[in-house]
Amino acid sequence: MLSVVVPILNEAETILGLLHQLRNASSSVQQEVILVDGGSEDGTTVLVQNYLKNNPELDIRLLRSQRGRARQMNLGARVAKFPILYFLHADSTLPSAFEQLIVSAWEAGKRAGCFRMRFDKSHPVLGFSQWFTRFNHPMFRGEISPYL
Repeated sequence: MLSVVVPILNEAETILGLLHQLRNASSSVQQEVILVDGGSEDGTTVLVQNYLKNNPELDIRLLRSQRGRARQMNLGARVAKFPILYFLHADSTLPSAFEQLIVSAWEAGKRAGCFRMRFDKSHPVLGFSQWFTRFNHPMFRGEISPYL
C-alpha cells in the first residue's frame, strides 16, 4: 500500500539508521522501500547491499540513477508498486506509526502532505523553515492544487 522512496547520495553515516527505523515500523501496512542512488562514493551502496543480504525478508530495492534529487525521486516513483508514495531524506527520523498516519490521510481523501520538520542543526534558515511547517498551508505543507 505504501512505497517509501529515498534518493541517496553519499549517505553512509545515516542510511543504516533509516533502514533500521523502516524495518522496525510497527504497523501492518504493506510497504516497499526504494533507495535510488545517484552515484555514492562513500560506501553507501555496499552498506545497503550488506543490509539486504542480512534482511532478505524486507521489500527493499536499491536502484542506480543519474545524480539529481528530482531524477532519483522520479525513477523511484516510476517503479513503485503501491499507490501511496512517501519521499524521505536519508537522514530523516520517522514519526511513530508514520505508515498508518499516511494511509489514514490517504483514505480520508488527502493526496499530498508532509509531517512537520525539525532539524538537528541550529541555523537561522533551518529554524525559519522548521517553524513554518506547523501551518497547514499549500506553501508550507505540500497540498495538491484543486485545479490539477
